[in-house]
Amino acid sequence: MNRTLLHAIALTALTSAAVWLAGDHQEQVFAQTPPAAPAGQAPARGGRGGGAPPPPPTARAAAASDFTGYWVRIITEDWRWLMVVPNKGNSDSIQLNPAGQAILNAWDPAKDEADGNQCKGYGAGAISRLPTRAHVTWQDDNILKWETDQGMQTRLFQFGTTAQTVDASARSWQGVSVATWEPVAGGGRGGAPPAAGARGGPGGPAGFAGPPQAAADDAAALLPVNAPPVAAGARGNNQNGWLKVVTNNMKSGYLRKNGVPYSEKATITEYFQPMPETYGVRYMVVTTIIEDPEYLLNGPLITSSNYKKLSDTNNGWDPQPCSVR
Repeated sequence: MNRTLLHAIALTALTSAAVWLAGDHQEQVFAQTPPAAPAGQAPARGGRGGGAPPPPPTARAAAASDFTGYWVRIITEDWRWLMVVPNKGNSDSIQLNPAGQAILNAWDPAKDEADGNQCKGYGAGAISRLPTRAHVTWQDDNILKWETDQGMQTRLFQFGTTAQTVDASARSWQGVSVATWEPVAGGGRGGAPPAAGARGGPGGPAGFAGPPQAAADDAAALLPVNAPPVAAGARGNNQNGWLKVVTNNMKSGYLRKNGVPYSEKATITEYFQPMPETYGVRYMVVTTIIEDPEYLLNGPLITSSNYKKLSDTNNGWDPQPCSVR
């Protein structure tokens, strides 16, 4: 066998081996490649285990705090404006522009009754301030319901996609309220503890520096002075998360029952802050920020209202209709 023939046999053997190896490698690649998605269907974006991602949790499942149950408004603050209808023309601690002052001076409770507007003082701009009891329940997994016995009002705090489908074509006393759970600064994920002397206890939500300075004469009675401090990073038995509610699309109403006005253009932002349990009692602070370019002077009106948790029975719940008196 001459040398040329040997070279030809060796070249043929090498070529056959190379073809076999290439085919075996391609089969392994195909075996590891998932099947293509049908035409017109996007490929699934699985996690580590493949498959579609899980749906986001409902607002109820993701609740930072449990607000359900009965609460009563603590009325030792602003008693003279809460328990008695202020005199006509009185707007102490609330600065009105000339347009707002004109409406205040024209207040006529008999006319409000005749026009069916007895609830003007029970709208979203005032309801958290009134001496009332509140009953908080979940209407469904994405709507938190806040009912009051005074004025028999119902507010619906709507989360996520539910809030995007609300019919906002008609204004109402309580308007449309969009709710979000706010993380707690100092409450667990990288936040700092509240500054020394700061009101409100366990920090505040992202972008919110804590309960702002309330209107004059508003801070007479917050919480027991011996309330234990909250350690930075502590979760407070899952009671330290804030609820933020932004309300629009309201009818014009009264900040106080003597006709101190807010307009349809107002935006109401509220922070519901549960406090750590104190000697077996739970409290909640509701900070309300009302921005009204129509009637308020010198920026937003900021107030804080304090609530105490009640038992589910024998708690004084007493539904009463709206009244101008």
